[in-house]
Amino acid sequence: MTGVRRPRLLIAVIAFAALLGTLTQALFVPLLGILPDELGVSATAVSWLITGVLVTGVVASAITSGGRYRRQVPLQRFWSR
Repeated sequence: MTGVRRPRLLIAVIAFAALLGTLTQALFVPLLGILPDELGVSATAVSWLITGVLVTGVVASAITSGGRYRRQVPLQRFWSR
């Protein structure tokens, strides 16, 4: 396959996924006060949990967006045109 058949659909899906990722990360801030009681753990544990989720999101965004790692990502055919 050489290229994308529906580039607008691909862009819409990527934009929607980026929006969901941003919303998911933004929703953690109000949960900082609630999660320790709900999970029965300390606030420090919840802070590390949220830090791990945010770092994972940043790494995943950097890898899937191309940039420096464009040649290593299996989806490189989408960036070829």
